[in-house]
Amino acid sequence: MVHSVKEIINTKANKRIPKNIAYEFQDFGVRLAQSLGDLKHKSFYIKLSKEVDRSVLEKARDLASDYPKAKSKARVFMWYLHELRARGSSKLQASTDSQKMILESPRSPE
Repeated sequence: MVHSVKEIINTKANKRIPKNIAYEFQDFGVRLAQSLGDLKHKSFYIKLSKEVDRSVLEKARDLASDYPKAKSKARVFMWYLHELRARGSSKLQASTDSQKMILESPRSPE
């Protein structure tokens, strides 16, 4: 289904997305803030969308939006994002520790 340029512009204008967004990560950050109901901190979500892996942000957003009794979806999002990043860094830490052990292990006599 092909839309005209006029229709696309009107739909974008009706979504209340700022017109000064130039990059895709900025658009994702604003949409993330809207989905969490936290437009007050949209610059923070834009910064997150620029620096953090997209899949991690989407996982945290999906959990926060599906959380049944959340008073603040943004708070649940930040909690789960922290958990995901901690798991990721612990995996990274474990792999670097095993590499150090291999490098530091005494060599067998030849």
